[in-house]
Amino acid sequence: MNIFTVTLNTCFDLTLTVDTLSFDDVNRVSKELRQAGGKGIHVGKVAGRLGCDVSCWALLGEENRADFMNLLDELEPPLQVVPCKGRTRENLTIRYLNQTLKINRDGFLAGRKELSCLFDLLKVNITHGDIVAVSGSLPRGCTLENAAEFLENVKSSGALLAVDCDAVTSSVLGRVKPWVIKPNIHEFHKLTGLSIPDEPEESDLVKIKNAALEIRFGGTENVLVSLGTGGLLAVGKKTVLAKPPKVDVKSTVGAGDSALAGYIAGLAAGKSFARRAALACACGTATAMLEGTLLCSSEEAQEILSRVELKEL
Repeated sequence: MNIFTVTLNTCFDLTLTVDTLSFDDVNRVSKELRQAGGKGIHVGKVAGRLGCDVSCWALLGEENRADFMNLLDELEPPLQVVPCKGRTRENLTIRYLNQTLKINRDGFLAGRKELSCLFDLLKVNITHGDIVAVSGSLPRGCTLENAAEFLENVKSSGALLAVDCDAVTSSVLGRVKPWVIKPNIHEFHKLTGLSIPDEPEESDLVKIKNAALEIRFGGTENVLVSLGTGGLLAVGKKTVLAKPPKVDVKSTVGAGDSALAGYIAGLAAGKSFARRAALACACGTATAMLEGTLLCSSEEAQEILSRVELKEL
């Protein structure tokens, strides 16, 4: 089983740690980290560390393409790209104490033509039963219909389709019928209208389960809802809550991508639905313990995995 990750809106991740955060005053940076990234690239890195055979594909701004490629590490084979007019954007993450402020900029232009080119390159490599994970926001100029057509093309290639795009609506999911989606609680609210507290209680979990089942009835096979420190609720033929141990959270950037990578790697390794959910939870938690946009290693994920609690709902 081969795994392909697709990043539709690549970025430079710039993480700034400050000791003070005051408006109308100078806030000095105590630590800085700059990396080449994007959600699909994050998924690919973590899945590769977990032993999967991974190939990463992306749209990339041609003006600063060399700078981006020079910052990439550990992608083997190298990132496969479709160049787009303009520059790859720079996303800012500001860390102050235990709080995170994210500021995302606009980047290159891309639309139906660029997505069609990306699929044409991708499809010759896909065989039936491979996994294709499409992640991230839509680039400037890309409509929801453009994205839906791309997802339908991927699904028609015979691949298992994983989707983690905040712009995707319930109607698009009904058209595409992916193998798995992985919204966080805010994205799940956009999909379903269900308001979820930051620390869901048992009654909230039942509501999330029921709303996720409605998405399943529309054709999506598995729904993974990231609950932050509350863990991950996996809704498929069964419903499983994977609850992590209490840890020191340093950055949530990349945690959801790591969780998706863990779920995918669990399938590739032949694990049960519940054990896939546990690995997803472990990977997301392990990444949240790291600074900036650093991503967990297999060893870090395995250490957390031994302390993840599973409960069937």
